[in-house]
Amino acid sequence: MKKLICVLILSSLFLCMSKALCAQDSSLIKTIENETHRIYDRTDKQRWFLTKKKLISFADTLGTEITVYSYKDTINRIVCTGYNNDGQWGVEFYISEYKLIFVYYSKSFFENDTITSAFINWKGYPCIEMRIYYNSDQPIGYTYNGIKNDKEVLQKAVAFPNELKKFTQWINDNIQKF
Repeated sequence: MKKLICVLILSSLFLCMSKALCAQDSSLIKTIENETHRIYDRTDKQRWFLTKKKLISFADTLGTEITVYSYKDTINRIVCTGYNNDGQWGVEFYISEYKLIFVYYSKSFFENDTITSAFINWKGYPCIEMRIYYNSDQPIGYTYNGIKNDKEVLQKAVAFPNELKKFTQWINDNIQKF
């Protein structure tokens, strides 16, 4: 009986960890949303880069376009787009006080890949999208469309802080060249 109770508790704990609604603190997420709006509206400098380097794990070597937004010489948003075999991807990193607070990721599929996602974006393309909220570089909540299960979202959520570190290092190295 004790083993059964332990299994039930662990199963419930895992289910809560994998479901966005169990893990989310709605007041903290609202604070993060307000901060992302502030960051979006507050920029005094932009820089653009186009590279064939594979700076993010899901990018292809076809190229990545990077737009870096900053305010008072502090990077606060990085927007990246690129293409790979099945469509176009995009990711936005929002940074506050040198910490990742939010990531928006989307992937639009070429028209012959409509079975990949039943979700249709505002452009009319089949796609997937996810919004991931962070506190101290740790994912604290997420929402998604077009993805079949939480596993893909959780894998990306854990990987994005390291992806951002690679990006910021590359950006800082390349900004110095201008």
